[in-house]
Amino acid sequence: VMSFYVFIITSRDNPLYGEFDKMRRRLLEQHNIPHRFLINGTLPEGYQLASDEEYFQDASFTPGMFWKFYLACKNLLSSGSCPDYIIRVNSSTFLNFDVLKSAVIPRLPKERCLGGPFFQERTAPYPFVSGTVMLFSRDVVLDFINIPLDHPFITAHEDDVAISYILFQKGYQVLNLNEFLIVYSAVTSRDYRIYLPDHAAFIRVKNMEGDRF
Repeated sequence: VMSFYVFIITSRDNPLYGEFDKMRRRLLEQHNIPHRFLINGTLPEGYQLASDEEYFQDASFTPGMFWKFYLACKNLLSSGSCPDYIIRVNSSTFLNFDVLKSAVIPRLPKERCLGGPFFQERTAPYPFVSGTVMLFSRDVVLDFINIPLDHPFITAHEDDVAISYILFQKGYQVLNLNEFLIVYSAVTSRDYRIYLPDHAAFIRVKNMEGDRF
């Protein structure tokens, strides 16, 4: 049985992220999935971190999401935990663990695995794995945490683009998982429900205007 660990890239700058994280925590606990919420930005006054949350103060290092994911991976592996895969999702992406376990994980290679929805957009000069959800095998994560932090790609691009480009340079090929992604545009600040269709492993939520949360 393949093991995996989930990192959620999130913040408390928008109250909706907190609501999403409550919903996501219930799913993670229901399926007994080891995980950690990686929070940056401004915490509400008096906010108490839960046992599965870690706060990263904003620093001059840009992009900040690269930095907190990099540190979290480093801390996880240095703790002696060695899951077969690490899954990184953003605040507005939900995982359907039934589909993930039955349809996605079995098709992942045990080594040299970099997978997720694959896009060509924004200012990216070539395709990249979207930060919506990124899947890494253990050996790729070990390579990732040894990337020199002065690598020019890190500050030249958004975090998902930088991670993809650097790993592509190292010869890793991407596993395109677009077929398992569905995007919803039906959540408002008063509608905290999420539906997990039986054909999708990754559910990306946008607001009614289609903006990214």
